[in-house]
Amino acid sequence: MISDVQQVAISPDERWIAFSGSTLAVARNPLYTPLGDLNNDSCIDDSELIAMLSAFGGTDAVADMDGNGIVDDSDLLTALFNFGEGC
Repeated sequence: MISDVQQVAISPDERWIAFSGSTLAVARNPLYTPLGDLNNDSCIDDSELIAMLSAFGGTDAVADMDGNGIVDDSDLLTALFNFGEGC
């Protein structure tokens, strides 16, 4: 029961939420968005890689993961390293 919750904790990577009261419950954080998720579907898949490659070398603010003003190798590597996350 939600009124029984005494403490709430979120994991350091923000993927999990823990509720404690008379019992402990752990659930996926519904607000978690994996790093590299360009279309906000909570899954890093082919669509992110295609979008990243299409924006490569440009100044697309959504595809610019590190905020340096250009879509470059580090942005592409972010998507590649997180590929499959959330799927």
